Amino acid sequence: MQKIILITSSFPYYPGEQFLETEVKYYLDSINLTIIPLNSNEKCRDIPNDIKIDKYFINKKNSTFSKMYYLSKSIMNLLFYKELTTQVGVNLKRIKPFLSSIGLFHDN
Repeated sequence: MQKIILITSSFPYYPGEQFLETEVKYYLDSINLTIIPLNSNEKCRDIPNDIKIDKYFINKKNSTFSKMYYLSKSIMNLLFYKELTTQVGVNLKRIKPFLSSIGLFHDN
């Protein structure tokens, strides 16, 4: 059985991403699905018991100091610049989400 990890903005929590509510039901027999939401709300959709919810990013607390530390650590790495050109390119509106994600997805 294949294992799929689905990173979502908030699904299975409300609001948004309602298309996933139907979508995930198609995969229950063929894959092992883990959903990792980045945000949560008090109200959660009903999802099948076979689907795992990993709350790692919801529970993770990122202080401003922590974000600045990992940003400064990242700019010393060549991979940072490769990702910057790939993810941001010439669209400067994408730079803020890119820089914000560094503090969230850093390697411990």
